[in-house]
Amino acid sequence: MDDKEEVESAKTKANSNETKSTAESVETSGEDVELQIGEIDSDVYTNKMFGLKFDAKSNNMTFVSKEEANKNFYDTGKEESDITAVKEYLDTGKKFSDMYAKGEKGSVSVMIKKEENIKDIDTYANRAVVGIKKGIQGMGMEVETQKGSGEFLGETMPYVTVGATENGEAIYQKIVFLKVGNYVAEITSYAESEEKASECIDMFTKLEE
Repeated sequence: MDDKEEVESAKTKANSNETKSTAESVETSGEDVELQIGEIDSDVYTNKMFGLKFDAKSNNMTFVSKEEANKNFYDTGKEESDITAVKEYLDTGKKFSDMYAKGEKGSVSVMIKKEENIKDIDTYANRAVVGIKKGIQGMGMEVETQKGSGEFLGETMPYVTVGATENGEAIYQKIVFLKVGNYVAEITSYAESEEKASECIDMFTKLEE
């Protein structure tokens, strides 16, 4: 397991200990919406549900195959074209890897999670900054997490930065969250410096309708 996978595993474990929140919603209504997963065509990833676009070729990155990026899901014997199977997978509390791309500068991923208890992304980010730190520390890695606020897809929203060290090797992340209905997208960049992690997250653009 590489550093990116270890940190992602710790994030998943941290999110398994989520608590309910009574925060008011500031995003799309918490009512369940029809799940849509992303598509990759001509080296461009798009997700209509979350309004995301990522041009891998223009950013000198390569997409990892869906089967490799989503090994846990494919190990169930299902295909992502079976949207009912994806919904059932998310209903168990697991995350679905919608996209993972990597290049010399770093890597980026989009993970989808069903979240019925947290009603806004600010509350989600507050919980993540604590939960991710605990999860990574539990794996024996030194880590610092911090919540901030900045522009993503033309809007100001909260983000979480992570700096982890294992055996003297550092990995930095920047994570932003989008919420539509009961689904949350975690958009994460991974790089060897905080500056490069920010540059990678800025490679995402808003999908124009």
